Amino acid sequence: MSVAWSPDGAEIATGSYFPDVLVWDPMTGDLKRRLEGHDKWLEQVVYSPDGRYLASGDWGETFILWDAKTGDEIRRFAIKDALEIIGLSFHPTKPMLAAGSFLNGVAAVVSIDTGEIVKEVRPNNPMFAAYSPDGRYIAFAGDGEGARINVFDAESLESVAKFQGHEKCVVALSFTDDGSKMLSCADDGTVRLWDFPSGKPLKVWDYGHYWVVFCSMIPGRDRFLTADTDGAVRLFRSIGTSRSKNTTCTTTG
Repeated sequence: MSVAWSPDGAEIATGSYFPDVLVWDPMTGDLKRRLEGHDKWLEQVVYSPDGRYLASGDWGETFILWDAKTGDEIRRFAIKDALEIIGLSFHPTKPMLAAGSFLNGVAAVVSIDTGEIVKEVRPNNPMFAAYSPDGRYIAFAGDGEGARINVFDAESLESVAKFQGHEKCVVALSFTDDGSKMLSCADDGTVRLWDFPSGKPLKVWDYGHYWVVFCSMIPGRDRFLTADTDGAVRLFRSIGTSRSKNTTCTTTG
């Protein structure tokens, strides 16, 4: 269900239809650690930007903060009456963690230090959470009526912008390094590039009837990756040109 690289590239963490977080050596494929603590299958795993922490969310109301080096549980959090903790994002510099619960439509910001919920908001069925690189904003992607991408001020959690364009559930967001643009992908078969935080649409890639289930900017490069339900992973060479060239790799088996 989820795969996350550690910031130093030395480990990969995975979450699946299984309650344990598994941490792997990416070069050998050896299992290094098994993190036990959830009692439901996992929806999301994510590393903190400094590599100190690993967070995991399950098909329920629980998400857990782990010591990324030892695998020890540090703290667990819960969003009351939540179901499907699917969006997790660490603040780039502060001890804060944003989490979204898809099925009950609640998103919360919690303090890593105290475990307390700092604030709650209700974007449209949050499927994905992402702090902007400067930490000033939180963007939540999801489903529901109206805007499927909602942007909030990271401190006050007041609404800043609503991005209009996707016709179905938005499943992933990714920022350029400088935070001036944001990429999104959705079940409507499109990948969209936005000016951030204004929400002005800049470019659309249309995959037709295939769902686009993943998109990610490549750090330090003007390139991005997408994956869709026809079994293809596509590398786009540039987001700065009017006609972006791309390379396609089709998966098999």
